[in-house]
Amino acid sequence: LEKYPQTYDLFQKLQEHHVATYQHLVRVALVTDDFAQRQGFSPEDCFKARTGALLHDLGKLNVPSEILNAQQKPEGEAWELLKKHVFFTREYLLASGMEDRDILYIALAHHEFQKESYSRHNGIAWHVEERRSRTSRLENLAQIVVLADKLDTSLYRKDQVHGHLAPQEKIARDFTGNHELIPLIMQNVA
Repeated sequence: LEKYPQTYDLFQKLQEHHVATYQHLVRVALVTDDFAQRQGFSPEDCFKARTGALLHDLGKLNVPSEILNAQQKPEGEAWELLKKHVFFTREYLLASGMEDRDILYIALAHHEFQKESYSRHNGIAWHVEERRSRTSRLENLAQIVVLADKLDTSLYRKDQVHGHLAPQEKIARDFTGNHELIPLIMQNVA
């Protein structure tokens, strides 16, 4: 993130605001980078995926820690605010001078390949504006971030306990992207 000083400053503020979200971003970035490398993506693509993963929840700076620390899924106004974190992430990244549209897409698409997708603003998939073009390479990188995010969430978030489902089963239940990637990511992190 040193390449983007203003974004790096926001990332550090997130560590102060909510350490668990900061730790989540670091874990997701590490899994994303490892998996992208093992899948043969170029060093540049791995950098973009890793950076997008580090930034994908930056908008949670606008969500009070009481909501982020909830033991159960928030409801009502708290849930509506939490759902806006992707929009807030977009605003932070654009204001901080992030110009790489691929990184923006990867960071902002992290709820697009899930059954409960909520990153749309006013009913529009606004992240489309951030992309230069929709390529399968870019979509695959975004899906890797989604899978790493879901894996980390299924392992670490207290409000994500779903009976006796294993992490792979939880991911398969919620992920709407390329299901062939699921066993591959599980092999690489097991």
